[in-house]
Amino acid sequence: MEVSAITNGVLRANAINIGKMQGKLLTVQEVTEVMNSQSNSTAETQEAIPKIKLVQTERNCWTAVLTKEERNLLEEFLDV
Repeated sequence: MEVSAITNGVLRANAINIGKMQGKLLTVQEVTEVMNSQSNSTAETQEAIPKIKLVQTERNCWTAVLTKEERNLLEEFLDV
């Protein structure tokens, strides 16, 4: 499965959940509109997020180099 298919599924589920929280069942067109607005804001957010740096070790392995802030965010996310 491609990342784009997963992303679209997540956006669609979020759109449907937003409608449910508002107490209504969205039409296919409304779901698509919400997905498009989410997709645009997600693209803008992803541009602002720096990419994780990878460093190749002597054993030809790649190690992720995270800042302290990135580590704290991951720990906070995983601690939920």
